[in-house]
Amino acid sequence: MLLAWSTVAVLPIARGAARGTAEGAMRSADALNADLAVVREARILFGHQSVGADILEGIAELTDQLHAAPLGTIAVTGPGVATPAGGFLAEVRIGRNGDPLSKFEAFRAAAGGAASRYDVVTMKLCYADFGAASDSARIFDGYRRLVAGVRAEPACPVVLHVTAPLQTVTAGWKMLVKTLLGRQPDARSVENLRRAEYSALLRRTFSGEPLFDLAALESGGSADAPLAGAPDPAAPPALMNRYTHDGGHLNAEGRSVVARGFIRALADAVRAAGRRPAA
Repeated sequence: MLLAWSTVAVLPIARGAARGTAEGAMRSADALNADLAVVREARILFGHQSVGADILEGIAELTDQLHAAPLGTIAVTGPGVATPAGGFLAEVRIGRNGDPLSKFEAFRAAAGGAASRYDVVTMKLCYADFGAASDSARIFDGYRRLVAGVRAEPACPVVLHVTAPLQTVTAGWKMLVKTLLGRQPDARSVENLRRAEYSALLRRTFSGEPLFDLAALESGGSADAPLAGAPDPAAPPALMNRYTHDGGHLNAEGRSVVARGFIRALADAVRAAGRRPAA
């Protein structure tokens, strides 16, 4: 009899938990739809390469799941390309993977005359832009100079900063064996450290400004809790295995998590643009 009573007693709790989960999902969907509505009304420039394409695919998948209108995405090939009236998300493929400075130059050219065409501009580097021997400070200095150039425009757009994406690393017992044998750390771990150094400089230098902490989301964190402080050389953040199909690009789950964060960050940046005093 005791066993039967215990089983019945647990059922209301389980139902209450399920109801709470459903209500939470509805609130999440409502917030996402509200952010999408803000983004649809804005003129946004997004410079990227392959992981950026994953993010845009994730946004398309989310709008489809919500039965919402897709974002008006257009391709931009240079500063002379005409942009439509109303809101849009203009994407531009920038530079060459492995050459971050070429990406800054390409994005600066694409954002030329941005004052009259965009409300928000944002670009992201790729994990391929960082190697074990990369000079993170030099790469960041290139980004800092890019931001200064964009902000030199009259009535410049809001800049949404983006931390560097990550890759997976060897984990679990394989890493333990390597450590016990005194072998060199996983090459990707060293590369992730360089990415984390860049991201730490970005967070610190542009503290309080619009930020999409891609690295925090990819490593299992939250958009509400950006990674803080200097990275731990012994354990830099890494892309979660569950978010990728090849160790760097995003799978369906990864695209969903990152796309939601990107939409929220874009909406916050658009709201920040609306709060600025007129030039």
